Amino acid sequence: MSEGQNPSLDQDANMPPPPEILDPMEALEDLSKYDPQADLIIGAGVVAAAGIGWLPAFIDTGWLVASNSGMISALALNYKYKFTGDNLRGFLFRLIEDSGITFASVKALSAVIQLTGIGFLPGVAINGTMNAALTLAIGKAAQHFFKKRGDVPDDELTDFFKKTLRTMGIGT
Repeated sequence: MSEGQNPSLDQDANMPPPPEILDPMEALEDLSKYDPQADLIIGAGVVAAAGIGWLPAFIDTGWLVASNSGMISALALNYKYKFTGDNLRGFLFRLIEDSGITFASVKALSAVIQLTGIGFLPGVAINGTMNAALTLAIGKAAQHFFKKRGDVPDDELTDFFKKTLRTMGIGT
């Protein structure tokens, strides 16, 4: 240990080094080996988002943002990508910005159905399904972003997000 170094701050031998000091050769590494764990993280996020759907639409939004933020952070860690809170907010905003009207429309319909007595259970089903679809698309877009080490132009990322939504019959 060099002089002046604090032994209590030494990194645990089993922990990977922080992203800023990772081996530059890692950029050439095949990151697909992390995909099975990423699929589990995304799946857990989808289940959590669908479960949040029992809350009335728009009331669940804060919980949905928190759930998706946790999923994105876990994916960043999985792919050993340094991702801050500011990065996270910008990332979510980029994805939702273009698709916001579609989601707001379906959330509004769900809220009307849930809260007017027309049918609480159909409203919950619509809301939960929309939450799950949104979370799956966000998770897959985040996975795409982290696998490319963040080297994804905005238009490519939003196109990837929208394509994932279209495969589920949402959006145009």
